Amino acid sequence: MTDRKLMQQALDALKVMRPGCFAETTLKAADTSIVALRDRLAQSERQWVGLTNQERNHIWRNFIGWGDPSHDDENLMKAIEAKIKEKNDR
Repeated sequence: MTDRKLMQQALDALKVMRPGCFAETTLKAADTSIVALRDRLAQSERQWVGLTNQERNHIWRNFIGWGDPSHDDENLMKAIEAKIKEKNDR
């Protein structure tokens, strides 16, 4: 489940539970949480920004110390980047 879906689920639950909140502190906490979740859900989702070829080359030179990566090395870096993106999209 994505964070966004989880936040929406929590917001829906708070809306249902709020009318049953009789204690003033509980009611305020529910209202604060509802507002915070609505605000966060209204924000656009962050867009993944990958590395440019120039950034990959710079990382390669800093790690290896010379030259440009080969085609295979470039593909390896792109595969690692894709895996990181996949893990962060969950």
